[in-house]
Amino acid sequence: MNKIKLLYDVVKTMKEKESVSGSLQVEGEKDRTRFLSLANDFHKNIATGDIKAAIRSEVEVAGQKVKHESTTEFNLAALRESKHEKPENFPPFLRHHRHSCRPHGVGIKRKLAALGFFLNLLDDLQIVEQEDQALLLTVRNVEIPEDWKTAFREKAQQAATPEPLQQFTAVDKVGASCSIRINAAKEIENIVFSLTGEAKDRQNEPHPFALNGELKLTW
Repeated sequence: MNKIKLLYDVVKTMKEKESVSGSLQVEGEKDRTRFLSLANDFHKNIATGDIKAAIRSEVEVAGQKVKHESTTEFNLAALRESKHEKPENFPPFLRHHRHSCRPHGVGIKRKLAALGFFLNLLDDLQIVEQEDQALLLTVRNVEIPEDWKTAFREKAQQAATPEPLQQFTAVDKVGASCSIRINAAKEIENIVFSLTGEAKDRQNEPHPFALNGELKLTW
């Protein structure tokens, strides 16, 4: 199967959609004990950029569980077109995310490195046809480039990131796995992903970390 043609068909299908609803579930673990739980139910009008989201989270900080629930509505297109793009004009959860975690610099070497990473990712991509004619795309044990991890750590340090997530940014040897289910209509139905690694504390003791999530979409 032509992988590039498949991805092109999926992107083309998504561009033709007017709206999407979905739910995101994320859980984080340290030493196989959950320290983070996040749920985000959302609806986006692709044509207008209007987004509605209901967010629920639970984070363990210093042995205490901190829970949060909120709902928000905003227009992403209007925010992007804001004359000065001032951070205070963005919803709280977007203020530090609006600048992506791309590596710093625009040098040709960095661009070629990113291109090489994605080409290698495409080569490792496995496609399995399901009984209902859906396709399951899978990549496993992908090693995240060091400069990407460095950029992510810097962004996390700038943001008001909870202590457990700050610890996650110090994880070494980060590996990633991801599976994407595409139905017969070339629509993405769900994405399951995981990040794993190990961090050492001040006593140089290793601690395994894991971040697992699933995104479900309805078009």
